[in-house]
Amino acid sequence: MHGSTALPMKALLVLSAVAALALPAAALAWSAHASNTPRIFHVDILADQPHHYHCGAEWHAPSGTCTGSSPDGYNAFGFNRTTLTVSWCAAAPSCALGQGHRVPAGYGYDRWVKLCRPSGQDTCSDWLLAAVLTRGGMFSVVAGKVFGHQVVPDSGDLYRTGLARAPMKLTVQFKGHLSNGDGASPAFAYWFQLAGWLTF
Repeated sequence: MHGSTALPMKALLVLSAVAALALPAAALAWSAHASNTPRIFHVDILADQPHHYHCGAEWHAPSGTCTGSSPDGYNAFGFNRTTLTVSWCAAAPSCALGQGHRVPAGYGYDRWVKLCRPSGQDTCSDWLLAAVLTRGGMFSVVAGKVFGHQVVPDSGDLYRTGLARAPMKLTVQFKGHLSNGDGASPAFAYWFQLAGWLTF
């Protein structure tokens, strides 16, 4: 048609093919942009019930493990409304939790702590490994995985507390002694709260 601005069918097909190829690239670009993003993080872990949710050692012990549950309503991401474990040991080469990672130097971090959402056979679907300053309750993430994304280690800098990519605050409260009913295994009730920024 004379004066028409319509593109020929062949040109339209070429443009459609180019657009189709561009969509996956755009999706990948968005995915890359969406990851490595600082996010407000908050999770409570209730380890205060006999038989299932409790700690096998007191928090001041050199090593131990707690099993607890996380309630709903916080920015807990992969750690929300599920069973979680909290394991720790001294920040020494003998601690298997460290997995070859290094404790941030110069701040007095004295133990490794691992937060894990168990997925069977000693594996974790979501997890955080952190160097912890026990006395100050600071939780410096060195590795982890959330929703399939690798967690970016924070700065370890205690003077940046409360800022993005800074250590989180770990609060631990002792709730008392528990009885497992067998008269042999010690059980301790604790409440943990982890809050701050997490980048993944």
